Amino acid sequence: MVRCVLWRKCSLGTASAQGNRWVERVLSRKETCHLHVRATYAVLVDAVSSFFHGHQPDLSWITAGVSTSSHPL
Repeated sequence: MVRCVLWRKCSLGTASAQGNRWVERVLSRKETCHLHVRATYAVLVDAVSSFFHGHQPDLSWITAGVSTSSHPL
């Protein structure tokens, strides 16, 4: 996550709200892939390919192994 913050500081941000939103989404997806030990590039290729073919990408790996029960602190 530190790399994302450093990248945003060094790049001086984007020129639009739409650009900011895109960066947020890509960096969030990158971090999610890192946490689930997935290749970010492959996930993005699947998402773009699914978009152009008119169907939803397989995101079942995101919730795989995640418990919905509450855990005491």
